[in-house]
Amino acid sequence: MLTNGVLEGVLSVHGNVSREFERSVIRILPNVPRGISRLAARSHLKIVVASTIVDYAPELQNRQPQGYPAGDTWAHAEGIYRSASRVLIVAEGYLDQQNIMVQSDRPVGVLFHELGHGVSAALGNADLTNEFVTAYLHDVAKFIGTPLEKKLT
Repeated sequence: MLTNGVLEGVLSVHGNVSREFERSVIRILPNVPRGISRLAARSHLKIVVASTIVDYAPELQNRQPQGYPAGDTWAHAEGIYRSASRVLIVAEGYLDQQNIMVQSDRPVGVLFHELGHGVSAALGNADLTNEFVTAYLHDVAKFIGTPLEKKLT
């Protein structure tokens, strides 16, 4: 359901998630632009706040995410968008490079990143088109070498 541009009824919690982390994700939802909220609602996107990615999706336990270093698994990830089920997962905990479980301090970035994958899927994988890639590279070139680049990486 969509009310005043805010995604409602699409968020669920899985596993042992702290109320603080759950609230941090809920507070983000009013910042999702109205058009994105509508698209997400129409495409039946679901947002899950989970203790870890593999707690929600144990079948990913020993799989390496694309682009991650050798030896990393989905236990090292803070988020995932699963296109088949239209589920976006924001994890409270993940394994750091020393394989120590730590709490994510990036729920905003993770939610918006994974939401971007969901929006792209709803638009027929628009981010894979030459037009999108050209526009993306043009935009990225504007902040390479600026203080904004350091903030975003």
